Amino acid sequence: MFQKACSNYTYSYFYEEKALGVVLDEQCSNQNLENMTFKDESFDIIITQDVFEHINYPFKAFQEIERVLKPGGYHIFTVPIDNPFVRTIPRVKMENGIRIPILPEVYHGNPIDKEKGSLVTYDWGNDICGLIESCSGMRASMIAFDKYQNCHENARLGLEAYSLYVFIAAK
Repeated sequence: MFQKACSNYTYSYFYEEKALGVVLDEQCSNQNLENMTFKDESFDIIITQDVFEHINYPFKAFQEIERVLKPGGYHIFTVPIDNPFVRTIPRVKMENGIRIPILPEVYHGNPIDKEKGSLVTYDWGNDICGLIESCSGMRASMIAFDKYQNCHENARLGLEAYSLYVFIAAK
């Protein structure tokens, strides 16, 4: 239904072994958020769900999203924040394109790699909005859900879960 209502809708996955921009099916292409193949100012809205805790260079990805958003566009995204009272902590450091663990490895489920999952590269914290603004210039804010009102409906819609937060970054 969504794809019919939005005729220019597209989505992507990232397969490291495939060329960037290659078409995976009718509306899907292979994209790396750190280095997208889309033209500048291509999109009104970009949605990512539970992705930014797995990216090697998330600040580069926020810059790329800002690049491909049209003026006035929005990036709507979710990331888990296990402890909203601490600052963002990298779990890996990158040296010559190789991940070096800083903290013990943690993996989350991944529909592309169901056996191993995806390595968590960042534990995001209460400074996430400021980090996004400083690296990309986008204004970011967190959407707070009233935990005591509509909690079952929010959970059913995927808007509320343990440590899951919804953010909007505006260009």
